[in-house]
Amino acid sequence: MGFLSFGCGWDYGKKCCWETDVLVGFLPKAYSDRTHTTLTIKQNYIPWSIRCCERFAIEPFTTGVYLNLITGEDYWVRESNKYPGDSYYGFTSRLRTHLYVGQRFTYYLKNDSLLRHITLYYELSANDLDIVAKCGNKSLDLSEIVYFSVGIKFQLLR
Repeated sequence: MGFLSFGCGWDYGKKCCWETDVLVGFLPKAYSDRTHTTLTIKQNYIPWSIRCCERFAIEPFTTGVYLNLITGEDYWVRESNKYPGDSYYGFTSRLRTHLYVGQRFTYYLKNDSLLRHITLYYELSANDLDIVAKCGNKSLDLSEIVYFSVGIKFQLLR
């Protein structure tokens, strides 16, 4: 999703346990050859929420999938001719599919405000390429393929 991402989304389904988010982010030059823009579409599933008091809730388990696209000339959708054979690499370097699990902590504000609640969350994710690499290379440590993310969500309108 980049170093920092912003976006919008919506929740739906029974007890609003499904969410879809669309995010635009960036990856600073400090972490790459140059600054890159990222685009992400994310599908979240929150099976249950535990209300601890009037204003606080914990979502002890969240999961989902997201597709992340990164911009830049060094990233491609199809292999260039410099790779031998029909399927040397086999994966696009521009688009990654991630699976994730995490937890969320939500603080509910007054009902008459535009901002309804604030959610802090963390996620552990792995992408398609790293999962395939781990299956073929048992010496890869989980710490080499699992990514940690933290975030804050602001719920407007309800």
